Amino acid sequence: MNKILNMFFHWMDVFYNKYYPMTIINRIRSRKRNKNKNFSLLVGNCLGGYVYHQLGLKFNSPTINLMIHDDDFFKIVSKPSYYLSQEITPFVDPDYPNVPSGKIDDVIIHFTHYKTVEEGEEYWNKRKKRINWDNLYIIAADMRLSEEQIKAYANVKCKKLVVFTSKKYNYPYCLHVKRFNGQPHVGTYIGKTCMGKWEFEHFFDYVGWLNSDDPIAQHFSLEK
Repeated sequence: MNKILNMFFHWMDVFYNKYYPMTIINRIRSRKRNKNKNFSLLVGNCLGGYVYHQLGLKFNSPTINLMIHDDDFFKIVSKPSYYLSQEITPFVDPDYPNVPSGKIDDVIIHFTHYKTVEEGEEYWNKRKKRINWDNLYIIAADMRLSEEQIKAYANVKCKKLVVFTSKKYNYPYCLHVKRFNGQPHVGTYIGKTCMGKWEFEHFFDYVGWLNSDDPIAQHFSLEK
């Protein structure tokens, strides 16, 4: 029964991603708008891979098809030369025992879309060599982050940065997501919707953000 359900959801994903008319329209519009063709995007979840797929671009980032909790992701982007120079060692995360996982020093990487740690490590090492440090973008969220860490994002070196937050902060890189008002942190924002978009596309104009020199994240909010 589980195998049948998994196959059903797999083919639903295939249909949504490749054949659903609204998805196709959204993809065409996004590619037509985009002028930034050689950027690197670091994100700790599936959002990064989705952006590259939507825009039809090469994966110039190691953080594709995996999951890194926001506090660990903060460590990586705060000291990228250190963490990206370290080897990945296999690790069994008791919270995700069925997901291939590895550690880089004190950071855990969950290779959610890979069959083995070795496969995930192979792509991690290949793609980290493609990073365009002169055109580096970072998307993060406030889950598992203290306000002190959110503030410390100001010291992260990149071309542009956005941190999704459930509260309003005065830091230029923070984008207050109003739908999560009153919550301790933002909720899920990478699910699919019937509009052919992912949840985050309903509150964040990522294409405009990638194509603009404007550093104020809130200027790319789509919420009224």
